[in-house]
Amino acid sequence: MLAVRQQANLALLAEAREKWRYLSHKSISNATDDRGTPVSLDAFVRRLWVPMNLFSLNKANPKQTFDWRSVKDWQTGRIRSNAKGIIWIALLFGIVFIGLSLPAVLAIPDELQKGNKAILLVLMFPVVGVVAMVTFLRALLAWRTFGVTELILDPLPGSLGGDFGGRIETNIPYRPENEFKATLNCQRKYTTGSGKERSTSTRTIWQREGLAHTRRGLNNKTELQIRFSVPGHLPATERPSSDFHLWTLQVECKLPGIDFNRSFMVPVVDTGRPLRSSLDIPYVKDAVPLLEVPSNTVQISSYQDGLRFYYPWHRYLLMSVLLIVFGTAFAAFGWLAGQHGAASIIPVSFGIMGGMSTLVGLLVIGNTLTTTVTSDGIETVRKMYGIPFRKRLRIHEISKLERISGGEMQTGAKTTVYHAIRVLGTNGRQIIIADALKGSRQADFIENNIRAILWPDRQDDDKR
Repeated sequence: MLAVRQQANLALLAEAREKWRYLSHKSISNATDDRGTPVSLDAFVRRLWVPMNLFSLNKANPKQTFDWRSVKDWQTGRIRSNAKGIIWIALLFGIVFIGLSLPAVLAIPDELQKGNKAILLVLMFPVVGVVAMVTFLRALLAWRTFGVTELILDPLPGSLGGDFGGRIETNIPYRPENEFKATLNCQRKYTTGSGKERSTSTRTIWQREGLAHTRRGLNNKTELQIRFSVPGHLPATERPSSDFHLWTLQVECKLPGIDFNRSFMVPVVDTGRPLRSSLDIPYVKDAVPLLEVPSNTVQISSYQDGLRFYYPWHRYLLMSVLLIVFGTAFAAFGWLAGQHGAASIIPVSFGIMGGMSTLVGLLVIGNTLTTTVTSDGIETVRKMYGIPFRKRLRIHEISKLERISGGEMQTGAKTTVYHAIRVLGTNGRQIIIADALKGSRQADFIENNIRAILWPDRQDDDKR
């Protein structure tokens, strides 16, 4: 009986997959881009991340020389955001996940009476659909509020070893107190595996953030001006393939009602001679330096001739709770499947995954870090549920500070990077002295304070 139920559930999933394949090759008859031009579903998926004609892949040689001028949206230096594409993508996912799962959801009461508790798994699909529909409604409201958003590049293109900059004309009434956060990302996007094991990942190689310069534009609207210094050693924009590099600009501002969030795919290339922006504004990094870091991330106090940084247990609270909740749910599902006669591999695999996730969540939520920095050196005390682990490097043993990625979170087109800072010793030792720093501004603030104590006479010329 259990085998028959499992086969029925698999048949439902197979039918849903075939319908998805059918729908994914159909055009959406009333779908248009920012210019009002009808586009197909494939065009929507592609335009969400990269301008359409950027997807002419050369599988034989994906790393071939890429002419950024081949992308139509980049030729004039006027780049529109992906805001409208997100609306249609979210709507499509909402309709598909809710529509295809509806028959199975309606059948849940009858299936439960028959003892088929595994049918509850189909509830994951309408939940995803509801989340997609909420995203659709928010994106639609934002589009009706802010309309078309266009980035005008200056210089064109963005220049490795030079500047990336530009202007954004918005229809937001000008208010000096509004702060627009601008983030420039260099990312690597790569695909591993094949067939059902195929997966695509995105890793941020470099990120710089700060506040855009605002000024009163036409009709009392807000005009944003942005200027970044781009290190010359970073990879240039590449043609999309199974492993390529891309650059994106994110701009966001918290406003009453609906927040302003826009993302742009931008060209940053090796121009030979570094290009500079004509905008007479400071670099985003230096425009409005951060004056403090939230106390839920780190608490800073004076200590002798230096500073003490305390990173509390709740700095990773959300991530810890999610790991524990999902881990417990996985383990519970494995146990439930085992109770109903499922093959032993199911409770074992789900139990291991769930147990590991819960354990990691408990370890993350149960640790604190205290870093003391003086002119004599650095000492750290990491406590795991009150058990201390001490490490120390004297000033003459310190080689350099190094910033590393402590993880990142992707929400739509927005990428949030969490930084950690480690000190490298002359004897090869490595000690993490800061973690859970959200974005480059927080990392800059902490790192600059540490450098000022260790090497007060050394100028920081790092342009990361």
